Amino acid sequence: MKAIIKNKIYDTEKADIVAIGDGFNIYVTKNGNWFLEVRGINKNTIKSINENQAYLRLCNLFALDAIKKYFPGRIEEA
Repeated sequence: MKAIIKNKIYDTEKADIVAIGDGFNIYVTKNGNWFLEVRGINKNTIKSINENQAYLRLCNLFALDAIKKYFPGRIEEA
C-alpha cells in the first residue's frame, strides 16, 4: 500500500515493519520516517507519525526488541 503525505511517499512494501498492533502496523522508512498502516473493515489507510509517537506506540505494545533497535538511548536497565 502506498500514500503520499506532505510530499513524501509512504510505501508498506519498501519500509521496514517494526511492530504489529491491534488494528495497525508500525513502519519506518529508509529515511527514518515513521508511519502507521491502520487496518479498517473495508480498507486500510496510512497515517504519518513522528518519532516520539512511534516510540510511545512501541512502549504501549511492549515491543522491547524494537525499542532497543530504533531508540537505544531512551531506555536503560533498572
